[in-house]
Amino acid sequence: REEQRMSLGFWYLFRCICCGSGEICDFIRELDIPARPSYILQQTMKKIVAVNASPRTTWNTATLVREAAKGAESKGADVVTFDLYKLEKYTGCISCFGCKLPEHKGVCVCKDGLSPVLDEIRSADGLIIGTPNYLGDVSAGFRALYERLIFQSLTYQAEQMCCNERRIPVLMIMTSNAAEEFYPQIGYD
Repeated sequence: REEQRMSLGFWYLFRCICCGSGEICDFIRELDIPARPSYILQQTMKKIVAVNASPRTTWNTATLVREAAKGAESKGADVVTFDLYKLEKYTGCISCFGCKLPEHKGVCVCKDGLSPVLDEIRSADGLIIGTPNYLGDVSAGFRALYERLIFQSLTYQAEQMCCNERRIPVLMIMTSNAAEEFYPQIGYD
């Protein structure tokens, strides 16, 4: 929203999953945010999961997630979108180790509001996830998803540390409602 335009800080990965090109997409260019390319995508993405980890569904984070999802759709991807704060009750990892058992290897056994999100991510070709910056960190909703997403994949075996069958690129968006002049004061210049 132009009337609420604020200084936004975020990271994103290339080949850009919002438009499929190796260039900065028009949406990001309009925001006038410097690019930090860190990954070249070598595959066609057919299914993208977009996750808004902000309790606000119409503000900065949600808008950026939604626009990135629209870009992926415009290139032919099917997009499944979730607003974490609209889901049924969920928690972070409860360390039950059910995901380490052979019959559930790599799949979180905790059944709650995050279960459909984790299932969709498991079958996705790419992930868009956005979170606001709360107290210099991600939102609690993001943290809960992150714990459940990562822990289920760890094996505790040196020869194969991760049981994911494949890697998927992630576009992480992090927004901050701080004036640009504030960043040098806290060492982000």
